[in-house]
Amino acid sequence: MNARTSRERAAIAAVLSAMALVVLDAGIVNVALPTIGRTFAETPARSLLVVTVYQLALVIGLLPCAHAADRIGYRRLFLSGLIVFSSSSLLCALAPTLPLLVAARFFQGLGGAAIMALGIALLRFALGRDRLGFAIAWNALVVALCSALAPTIGALILSFASWRLLFVSTLPMAAIALAASPSLPVVKTDGAPVDLVGVSLYAGAASCAIMAAELARSTPLIAFGVAVAAIFCGCLLFRRDRTKLAPLVPLDLLAMRPFRNSVVASIFFFTGQSAGLLGLTFYLQLSLGRSATTAGLVIVAWPAGVAVTSRLAGWLADRFETRWICATGGLVFGSGIAGAALWPVGQTVAPLAACALICGIGFGLFQVPNNRTMFLAAPANRSAAAGGLQGTARLTGQTAGALLVTFVVSAAPLSIAPRVAMGLAGLSAVIAAWASWLRTAPPRSREGARRTDHCPALGQRRSVNDGTARRTHWCDSVSLLPCRSACSGQRPNRSLFDSVRVPHTGPLAMGRLEEESMKAFHAAASLACLVLPLSGTPAKAPAVSQAAPAFAVEQVAIGAPVHRTALVIWRPAGLVEANAAGANGKKFPLVVMSHGTGAGPTAHIDTAQALAAAGFIVAAPMHPGDNFQDDSNVGRPEWMANRSHDVSSTIDYMTGEWPSHAQVDGKKVGMFGLSAGATTALISLGGVPDLGRLAPHCAAHPEFVCKIIPPQADPAGAAAPRWTHDPRVAAAVIAAPGLGFLFEPAGLAKVQAPIQLWVGSEDDTVPYETNAAVVRRLLPHSPEFHQVDGAVHLSFLAPCTPESPPQICQDRKGFDRAAFHEEFNRSVVGFFRQHLTGKNVGR
Repeated sequence: MNARTSRERAAIAAVLSAMALVVLDAGIVNVALPTIGRTFAETPARSLLVVTVYQLALVIGLLPCAHAADRIGYRRLFLSGLIVFSSSSLLCALAPTLPLLVAARFFQGLGGAAIMALGIALLRFALGRDRLGFAIAWNALVVALCSALAPTIGALILSFASWRLLFVSTLPMAAIALAASPSLPVVKTDGAPVDLVGVSLYAGAASCAIMAAELARSTPLIAFGVAVAAIFCGCLLFRRDRTKLAPLVPLDLLAMRPFRNSVVASIFFFTGQSAGLLGLTFYLQLSLGRSATTAGLVIVAWPAGVAVTSRLAGWLADRFETRWICATGGLVFGSGIAGAALWPVGQTVAPLAACALICGIGFGLFQVPNNRTMFLAAPANRSAAAGGLQGTARLTGQTAGALLVTFVVSAAPLSIAPRVAMGLAGLSAVIAAWASWLRTAPPRSREGARRTDHCPALGQRRSVNDGTARRTHWCDSVSLLPCRSACSGQRPNRSLFDSVRVPHTGPLAMGRLEEESMKAFHAAASLACLVLPLSGTPAKAPAVSQAAPAFAVEQVAIGAPVHRTALVIWRPAGLVEANAAGANGKKFPLVVMSHGTGAGPTAHIDTAQALAAAGFIVAAPMHPGDNFQDDSNVGRPEWMANRSHDVSSTIDYMTGEWPSHAQVDGKKVGMFGLSAGATTALISLGGVPDLGRLAPHCAAHPEFVCKIIPPQADPAGAAAPRWTHDPRVAAAVIAAPGLGFLFEPAGLAKVQAPIQLWVGSEDDTVPYETNAAVVRRLLPHSPEFHQVDGAVHLSFLAPCTPESPPQICQDRKGFDRAAFHEEFNRSVVGFFRQHLTGKNVGR
């Protein structure tokens, strides 16, 4: 056995021992509640505080512990939780009064929260992504066996010793976990301070929510007031967290459909599991009159089924799509608990044991792959938050299941209430299976059959003005090629495109802009029907009728022949209508889009469409020498300087030479840029990069940009470029800014405009630490910051279609680019509305 294997096994032993400690302690104490009540001469209701306070501490502590772990370290907080739990166990055993016992149980629950939140997260770093299913399978097995054995162990200890021994009986496992803890990995943290205000708000919201549920039946008016307090605290917390990089309540993870669906499925499944287990217990003892021993023997088949399938489920989860496995597990569980509710029991309860075994098999098939999906959907640096939310989902479901059974038992006769509870448990498991099935289902096409030729059947309206380089086409929110005649299937004249460097990459393709011939337009449009490498299906935008298109598109060529720039313009339909009516008093804000290196003006077609539909004019230049056809300028001293010059030339044209320039509000100009386009925006806003930092940085950190710069290019050794700063740019949205390491504090000191900054958590092309983090730190005013978990660098390009090349569509598994762009475009539109126009765009 090598050192690495020994270390991995020790890490597994540390985590699983700690998990067993927490689960066993929760189960063995439950059987001692009557004894504890007699010891302190307390009522059963008061004795229940020993359990409810522990559960409250778990709920309050899970997410804050995960939040704190990202700041002070996973292993450090895990060990702290283990020590707090063990110390509190000793205090419980020595407590002279019930209030002191309840207080010790609260701290025990907080220690258990740290263990539960960080256990699987630590194993993810210890074993790696590929073996996470194996670790989760073992964890599920340990939890299931400990849950089943805990009541038996508790009853056994109480048969010969005091209840106080229960709290110290699990300490040997704490010793094992502490002894093996040096093998746990040290996970890099961000060192940020713990959000104490956020933790307080979360604790208040969670406490009030639980109190409201407890008081709902006895004092509904008080419960309502407490629920309002919970909502108030929750709203305050949401407002604080919604734009944070790592929010306490992981809204960033919940925004990801695979993670969100896994959480929802977990809540419903544990609701069914809790309700089913309680319902089966009541059915055996109350409806059938069987002894507690018989009930225990029947129910022990449940964890046996989990033990049989957990490792198999882990093996399957590492090899097959998990939604199939989870959905199967939910349906198996549902059939097992439904069978227990419907089976006509005679003299033997063996059929109920068989049903319990089936439920355990379903549980094992569901839990392992669902947890695996949940953890792998989250980026590695948010593993603690994933663990905290996973534990919170489990406790929420278990609590909901217990409340469901309580309601059914109080509302229905005891002869049928347990069966009704089991039936509802089965229904909840089926809902969990459905949620699991939906989490990675491919999104349906928003265009249906109309997208087969990328030419929706709209009114064909096109204007061509001879003598200019201008064309206008009606468009809706679906496509930039509404003219069906353009998609006639004729092969384009390739020599036409070979003679010029003009983009033909998206649904709007450009031919030789200098030639105003219908043949050129049809050739370009035909090619667009065949090739869409940098565009794709646009994200969902407001629906538009055929009679009222959302926007129109035109293409122009601007600049001198030596620096000819192709320009794509999206403009609101209202502007077109105003021109037709001769009403030029209406002005619209302008947004200039700067594409990334090697791309083109239609790379962000969906965002351009969303902005145009919202009342903005969008102009996207194709940067000469840095596009998909010609990269001759990349890495040279004039590279970024020329890009910033292109932006100002675009604004000059749109506000001066463009035929509709009178309706462009030159005082309300925004910029949008990705990667090199984001850096272009920073330069236009007043930023000055230091090219002398390029070579030293690339020697120490050979990231992607260092590999695309030609060896003969020496930016540092050339004359200083002439940067073009444009004071007309009043706000900018930048995504994954490249070359951020070129900026020093003085280089961004003059950037005063508001900025919305986006990054992808899985962006290996433009690493956050050396690029966006530098920009974010050096900007004079904090930008509106958004991290998109699961997003890679190209995830910010428009959603892909089947025709898009695979190399630009390689998102991480489970990441839904189309769904993300719906939220992304809404945020971009909202930002420009706030900082350029207010709510009434173009009015």
